[in-house]
Amino acid sequence: MRTISLYRFRYFDPLRQRWTMARYVCDEPEIRCRYGDYELVGAPEMRRVPDDPLSLSAAHLARSALGA
Repeated sequence: MRTISLYRFRYFDPLRQRWTMARYVCDEPEIRCRYGDYELVGAPEMRRVPDDPLSLSAAHLARSALGA
């Protein structure tokens, strides 16, 4: 498993001419690619993700078996 840092951020919307809070969290390189003007808001949210995106963890299998 690896750890990724996801950030809350806001970006400048040129159509509305104002700063807008994003409705999702994202890693900083992706934010930098999508938005020219942005600001990170707060500390990053650390998430552990599997190295292989197709692998299922035991916790995921247990939740799906319980119907959650």
